[in-house]
Amino acid sequence: LSDEEIDDLIAFFDWVANVDNQGWPPRPILVTGSSIPGTSLSIAQQDISGPGKTADQMPPGARPVSGNEDPIALGEALFRTATPACNACHSIAPGVNLAGPTLAGLAARAQQTIDSPDYQGKANSVEAFIRESIVSPSAYLHPGEMYSAGGVSFMPTSYGESLTEEQLDQLVQYLASFK
Repeated sequence: LSDEEIDDLIAFFDWVANVDNQGWPPRPILVTGSSIPGTSLSIAQQDISGPGKTADQMPPGARPVSGNEDPIALGEALFRTATPACNACHSIAPGVNLAGPTLAGLAARAQQTIDSPDYQGKANSVEAFIRESIVSPSAYLHPGEMYSAGGVSFMPTSYGESLTEEQLDQLVQYLASFK
């Protein structure tokens, strides 16, 4: 590295060392038998391959899908299995914010956001707002420095391409059920 590059690197590290990250990223301590914040799964439940387990004994989102399931149940499965998995960054427990904000009460907050004069997105319903948030996460930035920077959301933008329209509908229906 040149002297200038070294100076720039030192300045960058100095800047990073002084950033107030508000405790992010969260560092939960997970041990066998403990629960994952905002989920109904414990670490022990994540291994669904045990002998003799039937579909009704498996955690939600891990059950085999026959095609006749309720769209909300299929959306719940997508929430846990999409790539990257939504539950890696979003909790469904009230007040449990991870890398992304909690989704508890999402439908009510979405309606408040749509009704706000500050909202600049294109959605006119809770479902449209949730879909917009999934496929264009920077259309509305959730308040808080830990969720975005420079007008760009930290949420991946790939869901609109990696999920089918039907899968997006199922995920939206699941998330809209969080009144």
